[in-house]
Amino acid sequence: MAVQALNDDIVENYRAMDDLPHGVWVVDRSGCYIYQNRADREAFGDLRGSRPDQSWIPGDQACEWLRAHDRALAGETVRYTRKVATRQGLSYFDTTLVPVQQKGRIVAALGLAINNDPWVAAQREAEDARALLDDVIETIPDAIAAYDANDRLILFNAAYKKLYALSSPAIRIGARFEDILRYGLAAGQYLDAGETSEDHEEWLRRRLSAHLSPPPTALIQQLPNGRWLHVRERCSASGNIVGVRTDVTALKDAEAVIRRTAETDALTGLANRALMLDALNTVLRGQRTGDRSGALFMLDIDHFKTINDTLGHAAGDQVLRTMADRLRKALRAEDTIARLGGDEFAVLATGFAQEDACAVVARNLHRALTEEINIQGRLLRPGVSMGIALFPRDGMTATDLFKNADTALYRTKENGRNGWTLFNQDLGERLRRRAQMREDLADAMMLGTIGTAFQPVIDVRSGAHVGFEALARWTCNGTPVSPAEFVAVAEDAGMGLALGQAILDRTCAKLAGLIAEGLDPGFAAVNLETTQLKCTSFPDMLMETLGRFGLRPAHIELEITENTLLDRSIDQITRTLHDLRDLGFRFILDDFGTGYASLTHLKQFPVSGIKIDRSFIMNIQDGGQDAVIVRAMVELAHGLGMSVVAEGVETAEQYAFLRSIGCDLAQGYHICRPTMDPDAIHAWLARTPGPPG
Repeated sequence: MAVQALNDDIVENYRAMDDLPHGVWVVDRSGCYIYQNRADREAFGDLRGSRPDQSWIPGDQACEWLRAHDRALAGETVRYTRKVATRQGLSYFDTTLVPVQQKGRIVAALGLAINNDPWVAAQREAEDARALLDDVIETIPDAIAAYDANDRLILFNAAYKKLYALSSPAIRIGARFEDILRYGLAAGQYLDAGETSEDHEEWLRRRLSAHLSPPPTALIQQLPNGRWLHVRERCSASGNIVGVRTDVTALKDAEAVIRRTAETDALTGLANRALMLDALNTVLRGQRTGDRSGALFMLDIDHFKTINDTLGHAAGDQVLRTMADRLRKALRAEDTIARLGGDEFAVLATGFAQEDACAVVARNLHRALTEEINIQGRLLRPGVSMGIALFPRDGMTATDLFKNADTALYRTKENGRNGWTLFNQDLGERLRRRAQMREDLADAMMLGTIGTAFQPVIDVRSGAHVGFEALARWTCNGTPVSPAEFVAVAEDAGMGLALGQAILDRTCAKLAGLIAEGLDPGFAAVNLETTQLKCTSFPDMLMETLGRFGLRPAHIELEITENTLLDRSIDQITRTLHDLRDLGFRFILDDFGTGYASLTHLKQFPVSGIKIDRSFIMNIQDGGQDAVIVRAMVELAHGLGMSVVAEGVETAEQYAFLRSIGCDLAQGYHICRPTMDPDAIHAWLARTPGPPG
């Protein structure tokens, strides 16, 4: 039993060699085979438990093998090349036998046989070339590694293990890339992998995907020791994945120094005027949804000259640094904060869904900045005057916004300082209008007067109807209200979940009614809001709604915007999306191309398709930049196995272009306007399929 246990331990140590392309075997002290990998069994059959002379192997060959094994069991390393009979015929093999020791005692012999070409001399030259290649690779300071088609490590140099020191124990020939990654994750090798197990699994998924299908751009990776790596990987024609890691720490450090010098204020560490102007211009000419509205704050410290004159410039510098620290703590990381010069600061804050949010930010900011400061043992309560210009309302150029914010700042000083002023004096009226709208909307929801219009979606190639988009509609006091406006009011007032449920009920009722009449309406696309996705019970609520109307998840397509995916409750939103996906729902990423991180969201969330924003469709017939962008979006989505919907199609030329580039689905006035009229919906479904004229 002890001998068997020993043999089992030996065999276990060499199981990792099962998938090597060369024959590997182990014989025990008696010369019996106790292990063969797959390649050796294919060449000589299963010899485990027997000696070579007890098998079909020719006698002279078996005797030579026994003698060679005896030498290895005596402690000698044996190497020879000869023609050997295998089950497939005669082949040349380079054979190496080495003793296996445990606790200083030889317990077995390990063999390796490499099948050569018919000409041994040529093979030896190849081996010499491989040895030369190994020598060259080891002299390269960059880390080099190659993985085979099964993603197992087949080549690496010393620099690879040195750079990934925490992963080093897992880096060995035959190891899977995923196993090396998991070992490194557990050891803290990767700084960008997050902190939770969920973060780690998501990071692992993304990294494995990039490894198996290397992107054209390099990956920049920071190591725990502060080093930076430039990672380039590619798939070779033979199916191997070859990667080179270059240490670019010096370059990153130099870039950081240059950036700090060019973009920051030396005293406070904040951005300087040039960087603020650049950030503002970038926001104003960009197409990110979150940048479409925001505010520019101009502020300075009241009577700052008096502080300098009475307490000295060192005290004044301390006040400026304190103000800078308070601005950082009171604002979001994505906001731009700058010291423009002297005691004047500026703040660029974007993403205000509603203008009244600016008043909340201004109030909180002013309160934080005017707390007492201990200066040289004296308590000083600084006054701060602020002026605020909103965009797009108060201007869409940097010049106009700076001018208007400065005008508002001047008015604050005229009114006694130590306060804040919005450039637009009618903000109060706007707030009152929104308060009234909240009341009217609550009444409308109680009375059930929120309606839905159906806009058809068709297959671009055939013109066949495939579904509708359900669009919320509300008329207040005889005046239609924009869905974007009243949905935002509902979200702010805590009525978002109830409004979303009302829209779902009306959509499902219409869809079920059409089906009951024997029609085939296809799917209905419904926009989801942040409040719905943050609700843990929303998947159950949605399934209960479908059940009441006899519908299935395939009848409803869920559209989400990237604003939703930027919410701070992203963990709960992600869980809800995955729960809905598991129930069978499809997701479409709406307004694609206008958000902050569209490509990231395509990888991170269970998206089935994209809807190209109408702003890109408007001018595609001209063949300019929009046409190039739309074509690239379609190719990107199709490459990821996703469908593409184009919205806002208003002309035959736009439709023809979308058809020529293989866009899947389309909707817009050229196809059919949204309608609440049942007769119009029936007439549409009864039409003969075909591209719109």
